[in-house]
Amino acid sequence: MHCPKCGQQQISDEIRYCSCCGFLLTGIAEIVANDGILPARTVSKGTKSKRTQGLKQAAFIMILGIVLVPIWIAFLAATNGPPELAVAAVFFFLGSAILRGAYAFLFQSNEPLEFASSQPQPVFHGASEPNALPRQTSVPADAYAAPGTGAWRDTNDLGVRGSVTDTTTKLLSKRESR
Repeated sequence: MHCPKCGQQQISDEIRYCSCCGFLLTGIAEIVANDGILPARTVSKGTKSKRTQGLKQAAFIMILGIVLVPIWIAFLAATNGPPELAVAAVFFFLGSAILRGAYAFLFQSNEPLEFASSQPQPVFHGASEPNALPRQTSVPADAYAAPGTGAWRDTNDLGVRGSVTDTTTKLLSKRESR
């Protein structure tokens, strides 16, 4: 497989990034395997919304707090720890759960997650068939016109210039000879 950005040949199809330019290659192997077509992704009908997922996370934090806070309180009681740490643990889990639930309820969408289309979409835009190359976008060779008269540069004008060090050395030697 070759990197679509820089053309570097990759060692294997399982590589995630191009070894030359760092381009992300995770989906490229799948596209190459399916002849340039992204396979359709199916999503089950029971897909939840982001709001529902956020509310479930808030419930999980609350349940985690209900389990861990008594363990923490027992540990503090056994070690004669300050009771402020027990209150802090209660507020941490309770506050985290309430904030996460409020964020999900107020700001996250209640729409179900997007469904993938039932037909695969070609990756190359403009291809008439799934296995066809895209339309021609370059200028054909018949449309080439040679440059007009006088537009050519004389090759003697393209002489090689010396390096900066050589030029500086020549200037310094001229100054010393004066």
